Amino acid sequence: MQPLRKDLSAPFDPVVIPTSAQEEWKYTNLQSMVMKLGLTRTEMHIPDISDMTFFTHDLTPSQTEAPKTVLAKTVTSRPKSLYGFTVPQGERIITPLIIRHTAEEQTYLPDWQVLTLEPNSAFFLIEYFEEGAGSWHNAFAQIKLARDSKLTHIRFFEGKADTIHTVTTHALLAENANYKQISLTTSAGLLRQENHIELQGEHAEVTIGGIIALHGKDHVDNTILIEHKAENCRSNQHFKYLLNDESKGVFQGKVHVHKQAQKTDGFQRCNTILLSPDAVMNTKPELEIYADDVKCSHGTTTGELDETPLFYLRSRGLPEKDARRLLLQAFIGEVLELVDDENTRTEMEAKVTDALL
Repeated sequence: MQPLRKDLSAPFDPVVIPTSAQEEWKYTNLQSMVMKLGLTRTEMHIPDISDMTFFTHDLTPSQTEAPKTVLAKTVTSRPKSLYGFTVPQGERIITPLIIRHTAEEQTYLPDWQVLTLEPNSAFFLIEYFEEGAGSWHNAFAQIKLARDSKLTHIRFFEGKADTIHTVTTHALLAENANYKQISLTTSAGLLRQENHIELQGEHAEVTIGGIIALHGKDHVDNTILIEHKAENCRSNQHFKYLLNDESKGVFQGKVHVHKQAQKTDGFQRCNTILLSPDAVMNTKPELEIYADDVKCSHGTTTGELDETPLFYLRSRGLPEKDARRLLLQAFIGEVLELVDDENTRTEMEAKVTDALL
């Protein structure tokens, strides 16, 4: 693997905060959370160039082309940290690289990650996001997968009630490339994950999944745009939300099938269990299809825990708390099964169990 760097001496944009007046931010009020934490524009300065992290060779323009989103543009204008890897052709790394993200209390951290997989390579990345009180971690991940490459990407989010995570991922997939991203959120404050995925080569495939188990006033927003731009590509979005207390969930998933993308297979599903009458879930699945020969579907469900199996388990002598936990573990099982690595799957299951106790 080769580390990367970019010239960071160019002028940069100030921090721009989206508002809920914008359609794509309708359900998530980032601006009010920033104000609540006292992170004023004056305090949200971008660190001096002397604080930057540099690597050993330059990035090419194709590696650093950013999507046209406000938060990503803010990150790439002048990040606090910049890191990345190129996985050479034919190299298959199955032992996970583990990255732990931390932000100090009352800080704004713009963070830029660039990851390039060359043809017939494979990479396994696990990230932990654990932020300090009153912090805002604004991360941008830029991913480019060449033909026949495979990236497995796991994210764990554990934030305090007064933290903000905004994570934007832009991934470009060539022919036969495969990208799987699974995230687990057990505490958040405010978290927004944006995924912008382009399937550019035939037989490319992407899976985006997540398990969200929230308490208190946590707020988690998963917003996804998958662009099918080539024939015979597949996309799968599958999310499970467990919302307790006054927590809020958002799922906005869109599949855009371009005219030339015949034989597209696009799937979306978001299922939510409300564990409190004060919990709120907002869903907005979308299909925009311009091709004729496609197989696309979307579905969302939101409701309370089914009392019938709960009654059955209790009638067999199981305490109510244990019965509820078993049912909730079964509910998230479909997403856990998407995780191929046994150790990672076991860790996810343990963290969810702890969150449900």
